Amino acid sequence: MKRIFAFIIGLVFALPVTASVFLHHDGQGTVTRMLAMQLESMLGQQVLVGQPLSAVTEGDVVVAIGKSSLQQACEASKGSVVAMFVGEEEFRLFEKSCRHSASAVFSGGSLDIRLGILASFWEDPAPLSLFYYEPLLSDPREVTQYAKKHGLSLRLYPTSADKVEALKVLQRAFTDSRLTLSLYDSTLFSSEFARDAIRMSFHRQKLLAPHSAAMVKAGALFAVYSDLDAKLNWVLRAINYYQASGQLPLATYPTPLKIVFNPYLVKTYGLVLPTDVFLFNKFGVCPESGCEKALY
Repeated sequence: MKRIFAFIIGLVFALPVTASVFLHHDGQGTVTRMLAMQLESMLGQQVLVGQPLSAVTEGDVVVAIGKSSLQQACEASKGSVVAMFVGEEEFRLFEKSCRHSASAVFSGGSLDIRLGILASFWEDPAPLSLFYYEPLLSDPREVTQYAKKHGLSLRLYPTSADKVEALKVLQRAFTDSRLTLSLYDSTLFSSEFARDAIRMSFHRQKLLAPHSAAMVKAGALFAVYSDLDAKLNWVLRAINYYQASGQLPLATYPTPLKIVFNPYLVKTYGLVLPTDVFLFNKFGVCPESGCEKALY
């Protein structure tokens, strides 16, 4: 009888424990509530909003929205952290400061994929420019190797977070190259700075390939991105995996990724774009309308 009782007790403690899920966002309350409601519906459990990070205990999960929330959760939370709406380079920068395990679903698209796509239609042999917030790249040589792999040449234009200096650096990048890329970057690319960057590219008749689909709508050339559903589905799988195993999956980009081009700029510069099927088969990216269009 004692053996049976001990077996039952052991079995109970071996069962996966449902971790409490907190959503931490130091931004807009409406956006926070909307995301919490969507996550609750998908998870089938309560998502705690507006709680101090001190309320998070070991074994809980904090879904951090954006770079600032990620940094706060990493430094103050006792739980594991899953980040959304951060770039790959931003996450790598703050991951080291996390007290416990951390993972993320990255926004935008990897520079490697973006350069590969660019090489499929960009015929100008002159060097491209990469404009970025300097702390984001711990090893700038890595990105130049990406460019070489795709038969491209890339010049780097790092800058500080000061807006005046950043615009001067961006101006130099536009002067030296017909096309300038940027990283997913919450530090530099506020809405105001994004508008200034687009305006400058038009005035100087140069092209910008940013991290954001919204900037393409405003006048940039192209961007690789993921929609909200893809990000939320990844977060759902990450939390379920954590609750079952006690570990977080590796940080990565969600699937599917999508690509958007600015048709006006494509026509103006006479660019011949690859087909949807080619982009899907080679890079795993789908058109804005969805993967079905690329497959059928």
